[in-house]
Amino acid sequence: MTTSSQSTSFGDSVDLDELHRLNLIPNAAQKSSIQRDAVTTSTKISELCSELKELEDRLQRHQLALSSPIRQTPPEILGEIFIYTLQTYPILDYLGRHHLVQLELVCRTWRDAARSNHRLWSGIYVDDSINDSLDLKSITKWLGRSGKVEKSLVFESFRVDCKLWEDQCKTMARCLGKLLASGLNITHFEYHCPGPLCFQNFVDTIRALEPSPGGAQAAWDSVKTLVLQFESRWDIEMPSLSSSDAVFKWLPSNLTSLKLYIPCDNLDTTSLDIPTHISSRLTSFELVSAWGEDFMLDLMYLDWANLEKLTLFVWTFILDDLDEYVPPVLPKVRSLRLRGFNPSTSEFFQILTAPQLADLDIDFEVYQSFGKHTVADILSFVGRSNCKANLRSLTIRHVNIQGVKLIKLLTNLPSLTRLTLTHVRSSEDAIGFFVALLKPGEMLNERKPFLPRLESLELIDFPLGVFLGLFDHIKSGGLRLTKNGQVAQGSPLRNLVVRYTTDRGKGEDEDNGEDEDEDGTEGKEDNSDASEQGRCVPEGPLEGSEMVKELRERYGVFVDVAPYEAGCLE
Repeated sequence: MTTSSQSTSFGDSVDLDELHRLNLIPNAAQKSSIQRDAVTTSTKISELCSELKELEDRLQRHQLALSSPIRQTPPEILGEIFIYTLQTYPILDYLGRHHLVQLELVCRTWRDAARSNHRLWSGIYVDDSINDSLDLKSITKWLGRSGKVEKSLVFESFRVDCKLWEDQCKTMARCLGKLLASGLNITHFEYHCPGPLCFQNFVDTIRALEPSPGGAQAAWDSVKTLVLQFESRWDIEMPSLSSSDAVFKWLPSNLTSLKLYIPCDNLDTTSLDIPTHISSRLTSFELVSAWGEDFMLDLMYLDWANLEKLTLFVWTFILDDLDEYVPPVLPKVRSLRLRGFNPSTSEFFQILTAPQLADLDIDFEVYQSFGKHTVADILSFVGRSNCKANLRSLTIRHVNIQGVKLIKLLTNLPSLTRLTLTHVRSSEDAIGFFVALLKPGEMLNERKPFLPRLESLELIDFPLGVFLGLFDHIKSGGLRLTKNGQVAQGSPLRNLVVRYTTDRGKGEDEDNGEDEDEDGTEGKEDNSDASEQGRCVPEGPLEGSEMVKELRERYGVFVDVAPYEAGCLE
């Protein structure tokens, strides 16, 4: 009997189709064969399942590699992301450096991304007071990864008393000198030390090293920004120096920015002699100190021919014979920032003339009140400098002021394009105070343009109710409104930043000596709208309110509004 090609005769080989078709019972040999075939098939199935699992895992890894955003991110973008994870960037302290190294260890891609962003390695902070040792080899290697990016070094050594530990101080100075001589070309250098003697030891070390085209002096001269912070009293160490001029005589020849932090207590006879070849080259100078009037006056008479940005800490300034002084001219100063300013000593403005001034920033001390002559002194300074047309930005911080005084100041600065009021208090009701600012004509009994060119307004730490008053002011024509292709007349305000508080109400601030204005007018304001404004404050978050939406969409104003948080936009 013959069978089909798929069939075989009974024997060692088993035709399973024939067995099933004829319903035959397999003999012992056939059973054994069938069992062996079942085991083989089962084994093959297991192998194929394992291979399938491997293929599925491989497919998943391929898909993950293609779909994961972090894996598709170019190395240069990763490097920029790393910057935002470093809290002390761009100058990394011990913890910042440790965090950056940990990022490198994640994988080779992250390491390459970190190394390719030279800015990550361009700044280092060494604190000798906590045993963050000055390892020259490690610092040189670290900063060397920054390539040709400008480098920054901050060295803090408040632990050493230079008079008691002179040898240790000089050893440290030699280490810093050798570091500068290593060819890193550091452009930003900060030195926090006990006093001027410590810094003098460092300068002497630089001068003593063997001169060469790329030596210590050449590296020292590459510094463009220098920050010196002294801890001990200046006059205690000064007798050991030939003069204070010796401290600053050998500053870097290419220096353009100098910041000095000097202890507040000193003898009246102490001076700060910055050589002319240094002061005349600076474009930025900052001094934090509370030295006396004579010192400040002598400082202003230095040669500041190229100075563009001046920042001073002015707490006390009282001169009996002010009329005898001719105000020095600061010909190129465009930014003047006063810190710790006491309104009662506003006659400080009488010793300045800045014809190119564009930015005035006054930070008062602990909510002092505007004095009787503060506004007049500021306006006198602006008038004498003939900078009213140039003055575009005004910032006022931490002060208690009557609305009538602030309005008088602002109405006489018509060229302002940016106004920032931060932590401004008033003895009047806070909402009424702000409402008065929106109605200057009623306050001054005259019609004057009120901030006609204002483009940017920042109100930090103001009551929530003032926003509604500002919103009404905008709707009443305070902005240029684009409608049907036409631009209406009005203020060109385009940026509004508000940080509001909800826990300040009427009478929070007491009258703090603001009895009357310079011309004798009483500082009373019309607060008739204040209570109404307070009642109309919208419920819920102001950030998503219809008012904010309308300002953005209808009036084209960029609005940044949020609850006030300490440290925000300070």
